[in-house]
Amino acid sequence: MKKPLVSVIMPADKDPFIQRTVDSLLKNARTEIEIIVVLDHYFPDPPLKSNPRVRVIVNPGQGTRAGVNAGLILARGKYIMRCDCHCAFGPGYDKIMTKNCQENWIVTPLHYDIDYVNWKKVDPPYVYHYIGSPVITPRHGTMLPIRNWPERETARKNPKYDIDDTMTIMGGCYLANRIYFLKRIGILNDHPNNYGDHVGEEHEISLKYWLGGGEAKIIKKTWFAHFAKRPHMAHVYLSKFDDKIGAPNQTWICKHWVNNEEPGMIHPFSWLIEKFWPVPTWPEDKSLWIFPEAKSQNQTIANLQYPLTQLCKLAIKYNSVKCPRLGHCYTPFYYEFFKTKRSKIKKVLEIGDPGYLGADLRMWRDFFPSARIFGANTNPESIFPKDRIATYYCDEMNEKDIKKLVSLIGHDIDLVIDNASNHFQHQTFLFQTLMPLLNQKVTYMVENCGRTRQMRDAFPKYNCQIPNLVLNKNPVRDGLIVFTHKNT
Repeated sequence: MKKPLVSVIMPADKDPFIQRTVDSLLKNARTEIEIIVVLDHYFPDPPLKSNPRVRVIVNPGQGTRAGVNAGLILARGKYIMRCDCHCAFGPGYDKIMTKNCQENWIVTPLHYDIDYVNWKKVDPPYVYHYIGSPVITPRHGTMLPIRNWPERETARKNPKYDIDDTMTIMGGCYLANRIYFLKRIGILNDHPNNYGDHVGEEHEISLKYWLGGGEAKIIKKTWFAHFAKRPHMAHVYLSKFDDKIGAPNQTWICKHWVNNEEPGMIHPFSWLIEKFWPVPTWPEDKSLWIFPEAKSQNQTIANLQYPLTQLCKLAIKYNSVKCPRLGHCYTPFYYEFFKTKRSKIKKVLEIGDPGYLGADLRMWRDFFPSARIFGANTNPESIFPKDRIATYYCDEMNEKDIKKLVSLIGHDIDLVIDNASNHFQHQTFLFQTLMPLLNQKVTYMVENCGRTRQMRDAFPKYNCQIPNLVLNKNPVRDGLIVFTHKNT
């Protein structure tokens, strides 16, 4: 086989879309490529189709990072491209990215969700992402969250930004010069007390490039489409570890980078925030750009600036991450919005992960004294009965499931909270399917909406509010959007 220009590295485990991903890579390549599929102690049934450009190796159950490392050792191309095993790719993705990748760059294409039935990309794309300020959560440890950045996308639509700086690449697909990558990154750190076997690939690579003298770029001239994972399919993914196992790794990542503990860097972590300033969630006061444990009494920025409402106390009691002291910044807004309506709310429906031991549902039950609380998600382990709480199975992308759910609960729901997959495609589908089935007095909240303005514009026949979750000039935004019927 001719020496490849690009070595594609694909770690995989029990994923139903491996062959589709390989087929898309081969079909859309315009240069010489090799594909190295690293199976994590797994043999597909049926086996992958034989192809001289595809090499399949099996690792003994060591995780994603070990899979990437095995591929790096075998790679022969001038460039390496790491991708997930449930993706589709634009025509000529390899030619476009290699042509526009300088030696010390790491590049990533536009990122779309994928319609996994028809295997087509779904608009709109995710373009830029930012690394947010440290967030303390009960499940994920102290994190440096990576979030979609629609404001930067809006400000940089001019074609001159078709190749542009991005604060962080996404692990689903990136390409780099192989020799420079090995010099700058080397083998991925999979020590169990550091990054572990799975988390933080985007942090390690993006930060080692930016702070070590390289650059990270978004190339808008090509794309990849990525399957948005959903809880009921969690068994097919390599990322099958429990959240709490990954929490120490997330905390280590946050402390390691914020405290500038990585050797060989030429810039401090604060340099990257300043380069992309203003960056959402980072305060103007640079003295607060520190790892949370360094603050007096171990308080986070949210501890210092957000009021401890009755709803937040309930969130803390049950470990709901809707409270800013544990994660998101929703409870201060929810408290103000509902404090005079608590006794009038009779039915609450939350769709999505209800939190550890149903934390969110228990919080709502105690806050709304006369309400029945309904939960719906695709994780059978989260289906449980409790005082004034009932839970049901519902796939938010299945119209029949949604209609059946309404038939069971009734149309007279007062409050809906969409806390499901957090992907724009899923949020819009659920809203346009569910909202017309509900009574005229319903309030519909969408959490973790990275495209609030686009969602607002997609449904002009409804009243829409995009709350400003910034309190006391703390720029924390969690993408909340509120809909009601216009005749209310």
